[in-house]
Amino acid sequence: MNVNDDFDPDLPLLSAEDEARLRAELAALGTTGDAGAVGAARDAFRAGLRERFVAGTMEALVSAPRVPVAARRPRVLRPWAAGLAAAALLAIAVFAWLPRPESPRAPAWTVIAATADSTAAAGAVALIDGREIALAALPTTTVAPGARVELPAGVAMELRLAGTLLLETAPGTWFTVPTAGVASRASVDHGEVRFATGPAFAGTRLTVESPEAIVEVTGTAFVVIAEPHMTCVCVGEGTVHVTSRGGASADSARGPTTGHDIAAGHRREIYPDGTMSDELDVHANEAMKLGRLKAEMGGAPGATAKP
Repeated sequence: MNVNDDFDPDLPLLSAEDEARLRAELAALGTTGDAGAVGAARDAFRAGLRERFVAGTMEALVSAPRVPVAARRPRVLRPWAAGLAAAALLAIAVFAWLPRPESPRAPAWTVIAATADSTAAAGAVALIDGREIALAALPTTTVAPGARVELPAGVAMELRLAGTLLLETAPGTWFTVPTAGVASRASVDHGEVRFATGPAFAGTRLTVESPEAIVEVTGTAFVVIAEPHMTCVCVGEGTVHVTSRGGASADSARGPTTGHDIAAGHRREIYPDGTMSDELDVHANEAMKLGRLKAEMGGAPGATAKP
């Protein structure tokens, strides 16, 4: 029951505080459980209110006027909190409209030539990371750094990484093109790959692995020839450092054994048992091929490799 129920409309409504005080007074009189007593007390209270309203002494009973809901002060954020909220919303909006940065990609190798001799089978295809590429499509193909290339018998190719490296293979070579970065790696599993470095190669260290050898280069022209029972490393310019694998396979835990520098115009043969030949002269035909490749690549002569 609310004491304002059926109240005279000429009288002001009781505030919540006044109503609570009235209920407390009724409870003190022990009339909270007696409906008749409550009604009598309510009638007496109304009569008293009317007398005080007529006499102009209503303020003594109603200590504070009721504030309409519409006039209550709205809750507002403090200035610093409002500023933080606005800044957060602005940051979210800017981030949503900004273009997403693309992941940086290493430059791809470009196949600039592909040839087939009389031994190539009709319809022969190359495998690049396991994907079959027809011979006619090779010159328009790009190769990702670190990709594995398997050329069929009779098919050779030439690849370029702009300003950095030029590779030329013999027919039927299986190899991995150099990876990206300043510590680049490549492999020659079977066949021949000639390498010529360009001006953009400066600061890069290339490591080329074969079943028998590890070749370390910082700038030169050389060839790695991986034959069934031997690896030959021929240097046309600069110096490379060659280490025998000592009969260990490329994925063996056994580390490298003996290492030697090879100067321009010389070659060494590395054998599966870890032995290495003395320094021999490069064959005239190989020296010519390396010179042509270096001239095609252009740029200043390469630096000497460090052991």
